[in-house]
Amino acid sequence: MGGWNTDGDNLNKYAGTNQDVSACTAPNGTVNAAKCGWGDWAVWGGVGVPVNEKLKWNVQLAYTDSKIFEATTNLKFNPVKDLLIEPELTYVHYDYAKDDTVSGILRFERNF
Repeated sequence: MGGWNTDGDNLNKYAGTNQDVSACTAPNGTVNAAKCGWGDWAVWGGVGVPVNEKLKWNVQLAYTDSKIFEATTNLKFNPVKDLLIEPELTYVHYDYAKDDTVSGILRFERNF
């Protein structure tokens, strides 16, 4: 998939950001709001691969005009009917800020 904003160098008002200002701050302390968010274009894609009937692996990659790269992966494990165990890991690289973040979650979902 992909997206394009025709507003030139303006921050895309339709795909704004909820990022912390640190993602828009260069190592020298300069803040550049135009580098925070998607920019003019973004591409992203992903795939889900069934390993067996109880386990599925997913990965999603994204890259933006503002040089933000994101990779997320997870495993969806259904050990028994109506129980999901899902560990997920996300890596984000902010080129402008010369910074990286890594986050993860462990989700347990039970349906009744």
